[in-house]
Amino acid sequence: MPSSPQQEELGQLLLTEVLTLALGREYTYALYEPLEGFADAWIRQELHLQGFLPVPEGVSRSALAVDMRQPIILSNNVGTTIKPPLSTAPMVVAAVAAAHRRLQEAMTKLQPGSLVLAERGTNSPLISSARPPAFCRTKAASSALPRREKRCCGSMQQ
Repeated sequence: MPSSPQQEELGQLLLTEVLTLALGREYTYALYEPLEGFADAWIRQELHLQGFLPVPEGVSRSALAVDMRQPIILSNNVGTTIKPPLSTAPMVVAAVAAAHRRLQEAMTKLQPGSLVLAERGTNSPLISSARPPAFCRTKAASSALPRREKRCCGSMQQ
């Protein structure tokens, strides 16, 4: 269990990075099965925010799973929209974080069981690598890029 906001933010970042890596490898499902005696309420809450749901009780009493075939990806780029000094005001930062969390919770209810990846916190990188490679090959994605070089999911295409 994180004992400080920084540890909580690092835990969220680690979870997001692991799920992003799995998406990049085109995994279709993720499963969380805690070691006996190590089921932590914090990680279960974070996984529920990512869209994880309990698996049928006949399979496991504590496992959670999520469908990663059609992920929802929320980017927290409000910091580039709100200009200083408001962008660093503690009340504004807290309000934006709370609204972002409520939006993430709403997305898990919109598509129950589907992965919801969200940037949260100040150190979160943009989740551009979380886009499945199939997304990058679509005509809509490629037509929006310059003619000479096309960048998608970190690779160069001609």
